[in-house]
Amino acid sequence: MALFLNCCEQSTPINVIFLLSFIWAKTSLISLRDLRPRFSVLNSLTICVILITVYVQPYQEITGTLGAGGGINWLSGESLLVLAGPVVVVVPSAWIAWLIIRKSYG
Repeated sequence: MALFLNCCEQSTPINVIFLLSFIWAKTSLISLRDLRPRFSVLNSLTICVILITVYVQPYQEITGTLGAGGGINWLSGESLLVLAGPVVVVVPSAWIAWLIIRKSYG
């Protein structure tokens, strides 16, 4: 309980989201084990969007590879790596985890 009280005192957005998701999981009819793969996919897609806006776009702007009108060059290495993380690693592993959880507990 001290962790959650400390979480509220610092009030960063991540801590508030964590606290709200904990409260929702405790009061929800849907068990948390059904949502873990979905949270994993949602987290990886959120990280992907953040990396595109914080890393890829400024990097391509500095190196001069940004497309006409400020469009991102999707065939460059940095943008392919940002997209490959969720698509190649996280989404398939979340799908496999969902299948195993359903088979084991369902």
